[in-house]
Amino acid sequence: MFDSKGLFLIVSPAGGKSWRFKYRFGERERLLTLGKFPELGLVAVREARTKAAELLAQGKNPAIEKKKVKLQRSAAAEATFRKLGEEWLADMEPAWSIANYKRVRNRLERDLYPQFGTMPVGDIGSEAILRALRRIEARGSIETAKRVRGYVHSIFKRAKVERLVDLPISWKSMRSKAY
Repeated sequence: MFDSKGLFLIVSPAGGKSWRFKYRFGERERLLTLGKFPELGLVAVREARTKAAELLAQGKNPAIEKKKVKLQRSAAAEATFRKLGEEWLADMEPAWSIANYKRVRNRLERDLYPQFGTMPVGDIGSEAILRALRRIEARGSIETAKRVRGYVHSIFKRAKVERLVDLPISWKSMRSKAY
């Protein structure tokens, strides 16, 4: 069943229905699956078609852009706080003394990994980090809390450079009375 501007609904012999967008890129005709019917309604699918047409106008293949987004999302889901923290530690190890490296690793393992280690870095909010820092503060380790805040900041900077987080954490909101 055709809609307009290359958009149509295809029904498989098994009864599955999906929205497709037919377009030309380069010299070839291509098809882009936009979603399944009825999960994706006509209004939403027309918006998706418009976005794909805008990508075509910019000289980009919508199918390839869709794959890039999918890969980026899966990479972001696999990028846990522990994984990024370990990568950051490995990068910093040559610049630090052995004692400092062990101290930083112990602080991460004691204060951050139990709470955030298995979480994707993009799912961690500044409120949760502030709570973790306040727990460190509550045991009387104010200087340690300041340093751990710096470690978290460095790990999130790495995540932002790797495009694993969209919005930067508000570091000003994580300041407490002690620091």
